Amino acid sequence: MSNSFNMYPVLTPEMLASAGIKTTVPEFMYNEGYETYPLKTCDVLERDYNISATIEDPRCEWYPEKYNLIYSDSVSIENPSVLFGKEGIASLKSSIGIAIRWMSIKSEHRGIIPVGDFSYTEKELTFTADYKFEKSVLKGSLVLETILYLKSYGQADIDETHLASDTGTVFGVINTREIFIDGNGSIFPIATVSDPSKPLWWVYYDSLDPLQDPFDDEYVEIRLNRAHPAYELLKIDTSLKESVLFVEILASALLVIVESVQETLGPDWHAVLNGQQFARGSVAEAIYHFVIKLGWDTSSPSQLAQSIHSFLDNNIKGGS
Repeated sequence: MSNSFNMYPVLTPEMLASAGIKTTVPEFMYNEGYETYPLKTCDVLERDYNISATIEDPRCEWYPEKYNLIYSDSVSIENPSVLFGKEGIASLKSSIGIAIRWMSIKSEHRGIIPVGDFSYTEKELTFTADYKFEKSVLKGSLVLETILYLKSYGQADIDETHLASDTGTVFGVINTREIFIDGNGSIFPIATVSDPSKPLWWVYYDSLDPLQDPFDDEYVEIRLNRAHPAYELLKIDTSLKESVLFVEILASALLVIVESVQETLGPDWHAVLNGQQFARGSVAEAIYHFVIKLGWDTSSPSQLAQSIHSFLDNNIKGGS
């Protein structure tokens, strides 16, 4: 599981298989007031024990700067005893811990989520992990690594002296999941500013390379002006469904950004519509999602505007 040299046995793919360690695709949700709303896990790419995916809000309201993110996961082990003894990674009298190591590189936050521990005498086990990331903690993507480590050391028998004895020693990573939380996970990055000299809203677009630049507030953003007299009519702090004005702003902004990306890409536009050339989490991938996955018609500005309005009407104004 690691390319570095270790003085003690570590977790191997063979051990994972023998122990029957299985994980699920994590689930995500968020709170708004006293209600909890599920997020969809989409575009899942799976290889061995590792996955990458994006999350989407069917209500088109969630974005990480305004809402928390609730994470739920599970790990099952059919034959935990395989991991103990001279052929395993821990002595028979030790205990092995499971934890989730997480990081959001772009926001420079990281941490550990304890999950549980088990011993040699345990039979088939299932562990669950639940954690709430507060708003503004995550940005760009969330990397989750499920790890095994030495929870407590028990005296080794004569044939177990080669095993790790330092509490906290990490034996290896069961899996890695990278979840893209910006981009098409929230329909559009939104920020508020305060400038009496500016209009109620405008679109900030500064993507010279939509194929690579990430779909986040560094390159694309709707900016809402708190200093404008009409700001209170947006009702942005309550619910999008209550604000016809905000939905109209969102529709106009989406039209602007799709057309801006189309103009920037020129001949590469058709490659993007075919799902090619763009990087994961990029501006172009978000546009691909809007146009292809949501079925927006880009044959003309008027058809695009109609597609966007129909989508917002069905998913925000009339959504659940």
